[in-house]
This record gives sequence, C-alpha cells and structure tokens, in this order.
Amino acid sequence: MEYRHVLDPDRKEEICRCILLALPAWFGDLKAVRQYAKQAREQFFLCAMDGEDPVGFLAALERSFVACEITVMGVLPSFHRRGIGQKLLEACARSFRARGYHYLTVKTLADTADSASYVKTRAFYLAEGFEPLEIFETLWNKDSPCLYMVKPLFELQEDYDLDF
Repeated sequence: MEYRHVLDPDRKEEICRCILLALPAWFGDLKAVRQYAKQAREQFFLCAMDGEDPVGFLAALERSFVACEITVMGVLPSFHRRGIGQKLLEACARSFRARGYHYLTVKTLADTADSASYVKTRAFYLAEGFEPLEIFETLWNKDSPCLYMVKPLFELQEDYDLDF
C-alpha cells in the first residue's frame, strides 16, 4: 500500500466520490456525496493506493491557526480492518503537527442516533486517540446529532508544577 498526497483537484473529487459511493451505510445521501467530493477539491488530501487504484482517502481543512478538521474520509469495504484508515490519520497528524497545528478534530454521528455503521466509526476514532468533546443535536439536522471529537497533536505534560 502506498500513501500519497494528492494535489490535482479533479483527481481529489473523483477519488472522494468513487469511494464514498461504495460506502452507502455511511454516505447514502447522494447530494452529500457530491458536496463532499466538490469540497475535497480545495482541501488537504491523502490517498491510499493499491497499485494505481485508490482504496482509501482522507480530506482535511485548516479551521484555525491551531486546529485542522478531518472533513471526510473513507476506505473501500474490501479494504476495511487493514490499518489503512489508521495510516491515513497518522500521516495527516504528522503533516499538520509539522506545520505547527495543535489539534486534529472530526465531526461524526453521535451515539444518540441509531447507526451500527457509526458505532464502528466512533470506536475507530476513539482508538486513534480522539476524545469526544460535545454533541450538537441540530448542527446537521434533528435526526443526525453531531459528535465533535478532538485529538491533540502534541504530547501532554504529565508533570505539572502548580503553585496555588
């Protein structure tokens, strides 16, 4: 497996659209797929390649001078559970850490919505060091509560010398 930083906007859009269409349990809304693909054109974009075939990707956006957000990511179902998502996240975190960012964030479906697919998604992000911060009940719509998660891109200090 090779991991590449993709720069060509047309290629980003194509990869994003094709992979999301193969993931209807997560991305069943075709309008949303088109929107994600169009937005990916202008975003930081990493792709996992099996030979010349894209099998996974991650798109991210700089949100502030300290935080970047994973806006969308996906791995073809036949390549799930092979560490591809983990490697995409690691490469993304390394890249943004090297540029001085402190946090990587992601929005996903909260556990207050009934979705077996997103149980796996939340477990993945938790295993990768993301922590749940807040649920926004109506950010997307009333049937899709948003869980906002964050991962620090720096080592937390265990020694605190606090003088109160």
